[in-house]
Amino acid sequence: MAEWRVVPGWTWYLVSDEGDVYNRHDRKVLELGDYQRVILYGGGKIRKASPGRLVLEAFVGPCPEWMECCHYDDN
Repeated sequence: MAEWRVVPGWTWYLVSDEGDVYNRHDRKVLELGDYQRVILYGGGKIRKASPGRLVLEAFVGPCPEWMECCHYDDN
């Protein structure tokens, strides 16, 4: 069973350890857009992010600027 956590800085959104992103306001899982990104809206802000980056931030912590997140299978 998937574990869900709040996306840091985006309280309306949850991300699972499987990479699904859920919008608590609309009560639905977001579909991936262009380039495998989701768009988060809230508080006058907009953010495009990969689900992998959101998983990293929610379950591990912020990614240093000079690094990038990588799946366990390197995809």
